[in-house]
Amino acid sequence: MMKNLIAPNVLELLKKIDLMKSKVPSEVQAFFDSALWEARFRRETGRDLRDLCLRRDRSSTHDAIFESVRPLGLIGHIMPGNSDWTPLLAILETSITGNTSWVKLPSGSSTEVILSQLKELGLDESVAVYTERNDIEELYKKSDAISAWGNESSLDEIRSKISSQTRFIAWGHRISFSYLTKWDDAASDLAAAIVKYEQQACSSPQVVYLEEASFDEAVSFAKELSQKLQSYSSSFPDIDDSSWAELSNFSETHFAESFLKEKMIIEAEDKSFRIVVDTNTAFEASILHRSIFIKTIKKNEIKEVLRPHRRLLQSAGINANPQDIAGLCEELFDAGVSRVCTISQMQEAHPMESHDGEFSLSRFVKRVTLSNPSLTVNALNLAQVDVAKTSTISTKSDFSAQKVENAHYYFKSGGSTSAPVLSPFMLQDYHLQMQVAADGLIAAGLNPKTDRCMNLFFGGGLYGGFISFTDILEKIAAIQYPMAGYVDTDFVLDMIVKENVNVLLGMPSYLINLFKLAEEKNIRLPVKKIYFGGEPFSESQRNWLKNIGVEIINSASYGSVDAGPLGYQCQSCDPGVHHVNTTIQKIEIVDLEKDEPVLDGQVGRVLVSSLARSGISIQRYQIGDTAKWINGSCECGDPSPRLLLAGRVGDIFKFGGSFINAQSIMKKLEVKELQIELKHIDLKDCLIINSPDVNTGALASLLELHDLHEVVELEKTASIEFKNTPFIKAISGKQPLVVDHRHG
Repeated sequence: MMKNLIAPNVLELLKKIDLMKSKVPSEVQAFFDSALWEARFRRETGRDLRDLCLRRDRSSTHDAIFESVRPLGLIGHIMPGNSDWTPLLAILETSITGNTSWVKLPSGSSTEVILSQLKELGLDESVAVYTERNDIEELYKKSDAISAWGNESSLDEIRSKISSQTRFIAWGHRISFSYLTKWDDAASDLAAAIVKYEQQACSSPQVVYLEEASFDEAVSFAKELSQKLQSYSSSFPDIDDSSWAELSNFSETHFAESFLKEKMIIEAEDKSFRIVVDTNTAFEASILHRSIFIKTIKKNEIKEVLRPHRRLLQSAGINANPQDIAGLCEELFDAGVSRVCTISQMQEAHPMESHDGEFSLSRFVKRVTLSNPSLTVNALNLAQVDVAKTSTISTKSDFSAQKVENAHYYFKSGGSTSAPVLSPFMLQDYHLQMQVAADGLIAAGLNPKTDRCMNLFFGGGLYGGFISFTDILEKIAAIQYPMAGYVDTDFVLDMIVKENVNVLLGMPSYLINLFKLAEEKNIRLPVKKIYFGGEPFSESQRNWLKNIGVEIINSASYGSVDAGPLGYQCQSCDPGVHHVNTTIQKIEIVDLEKDEPVLDGQVGRVLVSSLARSGISIQRYQIGDTAKWINGSCECGDPSPRLLLAGRVGDIFKFGGSFINAQSIMKKLEVKELQIELKHIDLKDCLIINSPDVNTGALASLLELHDLHEVVELEKTASIEFKNTPFIKAISGKQPLVVDHRHG
């Protein structure tokens, strides 16, 4: 009786796969790479291993259709005895997809090695190992799928035993061949392909077709191939007596036939290899052990010769002129071949390639769908992965100290006054995070079916706002106008009116300025929804916008350049309140001065641990925000926790759409004492410098700072004032450098 198996912890398995890489032979090391398995899962199932919640169907995001993938359940593997590592690699495929499994090795096999491998990978409680047929008889009908390797007769025997409720995944023997339209330079590569693995692999060439060749040309090529094979003779392994008898009979038969028809056999003096040259185009399997057919074929005979064997065909190693490759490939694919490559690549398949024309991981999962129009949420989240408190709080300096050389996206992270700090993203992480943020936009009231969206976030200078929201809107197939924070506001206003744009996405400072210009020009904008980011709207700004027709003013996304999207607003959220993106982030709120969770209702520092970030570590990262938890359930039905943002911690703050460092202001003004206050005055951001040491040239000096000059002088979305009054003190008695009076 099989022991009770426990579903594998896939994320832990990925870590252990990486640790095992240095302990396996070089020929299988490529498979011991967590990034490979994550990439394969995305490629073969269309989902990310880190994001298996029920999410709105990507092809119809705006409908109430939710989709995901789930493991099949219990998978059986019936393995051949010709590879020490095939059983473990097969088990990894079912374990990565979340299944429990059992494996049947050939009778009499030792289980010591594979049991040790399973224990090292943490799969010893998820996989059962057997060697005798009697042990698995009852499992044929209990398993959700059985994956079997073998010849046709053995596969038929297994098929007859399994239940009609069980998915049968057969991996039978396949035959590969070479097809050459030119062959003057092909003998060396072909000899190496024949010798490698002793033709035991399904991808080893057994037949070589020479297109439009004469018999004499085929013989000449065979002689050249014979010389190349002879150069490997010292490395040929011994052959057992039964195989020798079979090989001798093969050679004698073809030698006798060579007297009767246009055929020739070339055999090594020590019988270590044999080449049969034949004008009969019929496809036939080799007897292996360095035995190869060389046949001539007419160009128009490819499909006629190969299609009767299409179920057995696998790889075709070709040698052709570049201009002929596309047409030749289509002919071979139509004939039944699943893989075309160069001769030297026949047995060098990339781990990401399909196997016999199939994506194997997709055969070990099932697609699941939920349709429920009453649901307004955009993802039915799985239980949040807990991040153990095993590390200290990390800061901006810890983040910037990490070196990432192979990221795909680099965005400028705000707050630096000298060399910019770049935030690196792997492509797969970036797109997952954009999808999560896109779902958040729908929760906030955006309707991709009917809304016409203009993206007014700023772009350029490695700033991620504009490009991110272009991708976010693309994820939900929304109609969009990628305008960016364009300086020609007359053009922007004109396009909003002409194109009946009803949704604007951008920075509050830019949007407020846009609406004020429209008011001055007596232009009525058709805008009904605003999704903002980067800085808050004040209550007065919200009221003003709603008085002129805007119905929804919600956060486009709560996030940071370093950590990515952290939360989103649903239509039931009050200003400043956000649901946490629990599928990709773990958020803690700790005391302002101690590393302890805040009490109910208390404001604390926001710490982020990313669950969907590779290449860089974001663990308990203090992003500079303060917040408090909101108790109770949300009216929207989303069970994810909610937090209320309460301002920034430290010296870096957002002003007029740009990040400003308070230390850079102190340095520029050359003052010893200073406090910065931030307010909304006349619907604009106002930066108030409170210091007894400020001189008459202070404003001109500050405007030499690029970001301040841009928002105050060029964009006119903010202002600067000076005063000399007693400094504001915190409750703790400390004197904060920055006091933010804005709310949003």
